[in-house]
Amino acid sequence: MRARFENDAVVVTDGEAGCAIAATDFEGSVRGSPARLLDTTGAGDAFLGGLLVARHHGLGWEDSGRFANACGAACVEKLGAFPDDPDAARARVLELYTGPRLTLGPVPSLGGSISARAVGGGGEEALATIDVVLEEMAALRRRLAPETFDAAIALIRKSEAQGGRTHVTGIGKPEHVAHYAAALFASTGTPATFLHATEVLHGSAGQVTPGDVIIVVSNSGETQEIRSAVEAVRRMRTRVVAITGNPDSWLAHNADVVIDSGVAREGGALGLAPRASVAAEVLVLSALAAGLEREKGFTKADYNLRHPGGKLGERTR
Repeated sequence: MRARFENDAVVVTDGEAGCAIAATDFEGSVRGSPARLLDTTGAGDAFLGGLLVARHHGLGWEDSGRFANACGAACVEKLGAFPDDPDAARARVLELYTGPRLTLGPVPSLGGSISARAVGGGGEEALATIDVVLEEMAALRRRLAPETFDAAIALIRKSEAQGGRTHVTGIGKPEHVAHYAAALFASTGTPATFLHATEVLHGSAGQVTPGDVIIVVSNSGETQEIRSAVEAVRRMRTRVVAITGNPDSWLAHNADVVIDSGVAREGGALGLAPRASVAAEVLVLSALAAGLEREKGFTKADYNLRHPGGKLGERTR
């Protein structure tokens, strides 16, 4: 890459392994700093910031790589992209850094907390979050295969043919997604109801009958309430379709069909609140509804029968 684009240097990060550098005076790998991985949000930016600081202070490329690795490692040991305590963050970087002594100036006064300063530039953060979501959706699309949806569609159609019904459930933000999905399925030819996961153990399992299909939405696939609900409906001889971001989770291992809805990043300054993962769940469920609609031969007249009001009712009339 350096030769092709005539750069003075090219640096490629490789996670916990460190980085590789090709420069005029150094070519090789620089081992990463040991870290207690908690959250990778902002690690790339921290690495780049460290690299620029090291070069600014006159370090060679190999030592600059060591300092940049230390910055990335310190970042992944905390939640979010912004340090709550900048002095402690810098101290951790210097603790991890193994190169020549580096004399840095005082940490600038930020005039308040990092969180308060981060409020500025909210519009840019909003657009950056959209970019993250779009990139994650594109990555998800590349991973998904039609066979997975075919398996879920076949399971639901077989259940319907035998008098079974479809239910959608989730906990937390996926609960809101489940409400939407049940309504979407019902309006496009697949009768479905929302199943309250925590209420399953307190009587709501009564809406489930043997042979029904339960679509379970859970990003982690490990939520205790979801586990309890799935165990309860399984005892009622139902089939389970998992919409999850963790294909190695308890939910995935206890489902008949698993559809991937995983994302690597959520978006937002902290990277914690479900954003991209919720978009992925909605997208996957919408796609499944479209597949079911096509499989059934659903028409505009069928849609109007279920949705006679509003602009959509007007269009389908």
